[in-house]
Amino acid sequence: MQERYLIELRGGGDTYIHLVEKEVFDWVTSSEQPGRKAGDSSWFETEEHVPKVIWDSIMKCPEANDWFPDGLDVTIGSYNNDRALHLGSTFGEDDLFPSFNTTAEMMEWVNKNNIRVVDSFAGYIY
Repeated sequence: MQERYLIELRGGGDTYIHLVEKEVFDWVTSSEQPGRKAGDSSWFETEEHVPKVIWDSIMKCPEANDWFPDGLDVTIGSYNNDRALHLGSTFGEDDLFPSFNTTAEMMEWVNKNNIRVVDSFAGYIY
């Protein structure tokens, strides 16, 4: 049985559900704030701080250097949520991690593929 971690974001009438590997989940839920200088309310997490699978996928987008010239922007009050939102920026890799629009779709896939959901993170789309 494979293990995955649930990232669920809701807001504005939208729902994004991702099932990710432990490394990605640990990054999203980490309390570490690499790149933040004392007193800064936001900072950029660069290639050395972001899981390689996420960074490489985002950087495949032709506009990535324009959109993220200094790295992935996160803010002090919502850095975990900001990281989770960046999962939606992965580019052209449908199999990078499964994503769903409804809980029912996710549950059907989990049951069909013998997946055990180990932990979860719930956040917001804004």
